[in-house]
Amino acid sequence: MRILLFLLLCGALAADELPRQAISILTANCTACHGAAMQMSKLDLRSRESMLAGGERGPALEPGDATKSRIYRVAAHLDQPNMPPGGQ
Repeated sequence: MRILLFLLLCGALAADELPRQAISILTANCTACHGAAMQMSKLDLRSRESMLAGGERGPALEPGDATKSRIYRVAAHLDQPNMPPGGQ
């Protein structure tokens, strides 16, 4: 029983870390072109609300299905333009 509780706790801690990791990745790779100073294609990636509002190419997020989200598809190089430019 203790092992099961330990594994569940570790899973909860890992899931709690995911939003922080996502923010760190967006800040490091995306907000230079889609942040406070500049919003290329009129896309602002600084908040969930602005990602849902989207830019010239539509919403960046598809709630409930990450694989349909534009931000995922361009970062995974499944759709054009690939982001970030020259990187992955």
